[in-house]
Amino acid sequence: MYTGPERTYGAHLQLIRYQEDAYNEQQVDDVTQLAKLLAEPGVRWLNVVGVHDTKLLEDIGRALELHPLTVEDLASLGQRPKVEEYDSYLFMVMRMLTRHGQPLPTDTPAPATTDGTPAAAAVSALAAGPLHSEQFSLVLQDNLLITFQELETDPFGPLRERLRTGRGRLRKMGADYLAYTLIDLVIDQYFEVLEAYGDDLESLEEEILRGPQRDSLQRVTDLRRDLLVVRRAVWPLRDVMGSLQRKDLEYFSPDVSNYLRDAHDHAVQVMDAVETQREQLTSLHDIYLTLLSVRMNDVMKVLTVISTIFIPLTFLAGIYGMNFENMPEYHWRWAYPLLWVIMLSLAGGMIVSFRRRGWL
Repeated sequence: MYTGPERTYGAHLQLIRYQEDAYNEQQVDDVTQLAKLLAEPGVRWLNVVGVHDTKLLEDIGRALELHPLTVEDLASLGQRPKVEEYDSYLFMVMRMLTRHGQPLPTDTPAPATTDGTPAAAAVSALAAGPLHSEQFSLVLQDNLLITFQELETDPFGPLRERLRTGRGRLRKMGADYLAYTLIDLVIDQYFEVLEAYGDDLESLEEEILRGPQRDSLQRVTDLRRDLLVVRRAVWPLRDVMGSLQRKDLEYFSPDVSNYLRDAHDHAVQVMDAVETQREQLTSLHDIYLTLLSVRMNDVMKVLTVISTIFIPLTFLAGIYGMNFENMPEYHWRWAYPLLWVIMLSLAGGMIVSFRRRGWL
């Protein structure tokens, strides 16, 4: 996790410049200096946090000569994943999904135990939060990558650390490889989200099979709604990743295009996993309704048997409750106990008969 200076949720710009043997990181406070800063040699990565600030986006658009439609798309949240090619740059929009209870600021370390290792319970508690969908956009030019985030979260902290330390091939490659790496990290987050939903589905299945509860149907509905959000983020992304592999697209080198094919395969795998979980959720919904129907049938069967047993008893009680004077049974000495014997015999015989037929 990146542990930089303390930050808030306001808009800010971070510029990273690197070469194979050099690295520089700084905060940009004056947008009018962007053109000068971005003219320096090396690969430049400008990360903009706070797309809610329309004035800031307009100033960045003028400084970087972005098309007005691009600036409009950056300010309009809820965009569908897409890729657009302009005269001097490539523009891409995708959704970044997380399942943390609250967005973590960049200076918030991961929960840890007394020995410094991550606390598994605390980490799982964070991962079990509600779904957050954040718009993530990027603009790719020659040796220049500009990324735009909605919230002050830092999913790319480990990537920045790799750039600082020079591990891997990042500092040996261009801005197109950096763009691929960011895209791949966003897609990897989808796998983490779906893994958490897989755990939810397993626990929900166990709960439903133990016996449908009143809140089980609400949980099914909530999961179905969240998976629909995931599907809307992944379904168009699959086509976007396919369009990035066009041979006439000059913003990605042939080597990076090979990596993009791998990212495209990951997007397809995510889409397959989403469809599988949606089918599981539909099956759980059907199982819930089936078990609820079975429970209701059992209750109705017991009530029906009880009613059937009491029908002849009610008939006998109704006859001898009419209080006519000339009913001879009223004057028999053993009439009352005999009536009880007949009624108990009828009830017992019916219960035995129902058990033999498998109705009880």
